[in-house]
Amino acid sequence: MGGKRTRRQEAKIRTVASPKNCRSRVIGSYRTVSDMASLDLAKMPPVFLLANSRKRIAESRNSGNVQSKADETREIIRQWQREWDSTKKAAWTKRLIPDLERWWYRGLSQKRTQSPACSHCSAEVDDAEHTIFVCPFWDETRYELSQLLQRKPRPENVADMLCRPIIEKLPTDPIQRRRIQKAASRVASTLSQMVECIMGRKEELERIRQGVPLAAAVAAN
Repeated sequence: MGGKRTRRQEAKIRTVASPKNCRSRVIGSYRTVSDMASLDLAKMPPVFLLANSRKRIAESRNSGNVQSKADETREIIRQWQREWDSTKKAAWTKRLIPDLERWWYRGLSQKRTQSPACSHCSAEVDDAEHTIFVCPFWDETRYELSQLLQRKPRPENVADMLCRPIIEKLPTDPIQRRRIQKAASRVASTLSQMVECIMGRKEELERIRQGVPLAAAVAAN
């Protein structure tokens, strides 16, 4: 079905594609690897799924029916599998890894510590959301984006940060329109750079903790 993409569809596409550089660094892949394949190989759920998860968690708390972290992770993987099955990209990777749940829970990667706890703070579980948006160790890296937003970035705001402003809601004055569009573009660029910086530096620190020399890590990739 053709036609113009909806704002939701555009947000979904951009949240999948934007952090690709950091995924390539994590898995040591070429930049030509598709966004869906790099997400899968890096075991990084698309940001829009993490945002949906955050919304479900908030709703469950309000209703008093709080889901466990393990149950929420399984729900993320279930929805991710649906996206994986329906994508027309990553055909070769899909042949190798058809079952995301099996891939997710496979033996711990040699690049990761054996504890699920965060290595940089007291959090018991270190996942993508914690690393990018919560862990205080990375507050300095989030500073520029926080200054642009005048608040801390949150996963539920990722779509708004990555999407262009809705044209119909922009002021008619061309100078004001350009100013708003330029500011939105800077926020999107800063978010992508922040994610890449955090994930890349985290990987480097993990290798140092495991005693992997930098030269050996580069050769392995």
